[in-house]
Amino acid sequence: MAAPLAGLQAVLVGPLLILVSATCFGAMAVFGKLAYAAGVPAPTLVLLRFALASLVLAAAVLALRARSGRPALPVEGPGRRRLVLTALASGSTPRWWRWCSTPSR
Repeated sequence: MAAPLAGLQAVLVGPLLILVSATCFGAMAVFGKLAYAAGVPAPTLVLLRFALASLVLAAAVLALRARSGRPALPVEGPGRRRLVLTALASGSTPRWWRWCSTPSR
């Protein structure tokens, strides 16, 4: 009896994740309107949105990797340094773009 339930669970997980994703995407506009009405500037709102998404994604990856027994960061040696530097550079891109697009420069 366990095998049919496992198959049913696998079939239901995908649509459930799609519904959760669509609900969060739809709620994003509502929260954006509320934030703008409260006086939150657009760059701050975008920063908070991506920071929250990054934390949720990192937590999900760490949880799945811990559950499977794999290490949290699979790259070892010099490849690990490159991965961390790339992640840090990706995080600084909006600041660099804002600095470059400032009219006083």
